[in-house]
Amino acid sequence: MRTRIHRSSKWIALTIVLVLFGGGCASSSNESTASSPTAFPSSVPTQGASPAPTSEQTITPTMAAVPIKVPALPKGVLYQDDFTDPKSGWPALEFGNYYVGYHEPNHYHVEVHAPNDREIVPVPKKSFGDFTVETKVLVSSSNTAQTGDFRYGLVFRRSGNQYYAFVISPRTKTWYVLKSSPTGLAVLKQGTNDSIQGLQADDILRVDAKGSDFIFHINDQPVGQVSDSDYANGEVGFYVETFDSPRVHIHYGNITIREVETTTSAKPTVMPTRRPSATPTPTPSGALDFDWAIESQGPNPTNSTEWQIVVDILARGGDGNYQYFHDGLPVDGPRIRIVSRACAGKPGSFWVQDGTGQVVRKDYYLGSPYCK
Repeated sequence: MRTRIHRSSKWIALTIVLVLFGGGCASSSNESTASSPTAFPSSVPTQGASPAPTSEQTITPTMAAVPIKVPALPKGVLYQDDFTDPKSGWPALEFGNYYVGYHEPNHYHVEVHAPNDREIVPVPKKSFGDFTVETKVLVSSSNTAQTGDFRYGLVFRRSGNQYYAFVISPRTKTWYVLKSSPTGLAVLKQGTNDSIQGLQADDILRVDAKGSDFIFHINDQPVGQVSDSDYANGEVGFYVETFDSPRVHIHYGNITIREVETTTSAKPTVMPTRRPSATPTPTPSGALDFDWAIESQGPNPTNSTEWQIVVDILARGGDGNYQYFHDGLPVDGPRIRIVSRACAGKPGSFWVQDGTGQVVRKDYYLGSPYCK
């Protein structure tokens, strides 16, 4: 009896050892599969119930499905924003005389609600040297006072109160190139352009800045050129200023800053070579018209108590045979020198007449900086 029991015990013990040995292999196999899913992926799906997902299986697809990516910019583009994302980093706040922020669905607004004030909003945390910047901009007429003058546009190479700006006044159809310094704000150049339409539709403003040379465009046409070497780099952004208007609200539709482009045709268009009167334009077309731009201004070299301004008349249309007049008197070309004496501002008029007898006259008023 005991022998049988002993033998049975031996067989039972052997069986248990074999079972445990077999179970240990199975456990080792399962453990290897569970602990090394990357090294030993299953190429054939297991039939039956799906295994409970491991933590690696849960996290990995979630991370892959919701990646955090910065959208790639097109080639040559340094920065752009169309203001459809209110989290793109621009400030949104109201303080003092200013109100700035996103205006759904696709604008950024800058409001100044006091006369003789200005506001600048730069691209967040960016600085640029050479570039081409372009924006589409419009006056919000329903939020802007119906009286008074103002101007708005682009600021560039800004550091504190040192910057340049290219701005337009839609009510006078005047454009300005400004330079701010610790001593104040100066006009480097200004002119008129009849394509300015900001009270009814978008205007496209563009600045090409390369080294000390700047070219300015309105609605895809170059209107002026300035050279100044004082500020080599800095912020780029938006500029809004009131004169006697108590409130102006401007909508910027986008901003794009890209590698600098140059317009070879800008120099002859903006700064025409002096020529005798009645010289035909190569390809005149359309009704006779003209714009004017200030080429230079400063103290008269021969009399420091006078302020000298040199203006270029940019005629177009008609038959191309132009005669130029200043204050009703004929001059010998499109380049006109004006002298303002002491504190007297200078009102006057420019005229252009073509060979068919068409005449266009535009009045101006140029203030003297001595009138403080």
